[in-house]
Amino acid sequence: MTNGKRLYPGVGVSSILMIFLVLCLTSFGVLSLFSARSDWNLTRKNRESVLNYYAADAKAQQVLRQIDAKLREPGARAHPADVLDGLSVEGTKLSAGRTKEIGFSIPVGDFQRLEVSVLPEASGQSYRITRYRLAASGEWNGDDRHLEVWQG
Repeated sequence: MTNGKRLYPGVGVSSILMIFLVLCLTSFGVLSLFSARSDWNLTRKNRESVLNYYAADAKAQQVLRQIDAKLREPGARAHPADVLDGLSVEGTKLSAGRTKEIGFSIPVGDFQRLEVSVLPEASGQSYRITRYRLAASGEWNGDDRHLEVWQG
């Protein structure tokens, strides 16, 4: 028996539980803040990437419109050098290949570019798009990062 005395939990146990609860809630709050900040940064980068892509796409459509207008001119020839003569869009590199392909690339941000190639049809009045893709601007050498590969 307990000799008439009852055991009551002391003030210490409730204080320890309260401190533990406050620490848990504080750590969850800090983790939520870091997660929200990283999500915001990712969203901002994604927005910039999408805006850069659509700006490059709009420039590519301008160049294609100019090529189309050049090909539809009366007496125009479908030779790439003739089509490229007089075409200019700021930030665009135009080139003509040996296969009568007309190619150009437009920068999309710092690390990518939009590559477009068209092939004039034999009639000389239209063209066929042979390439419309995103490509890396430079070559990645990987020297700045060490990859940890699990060896088993």
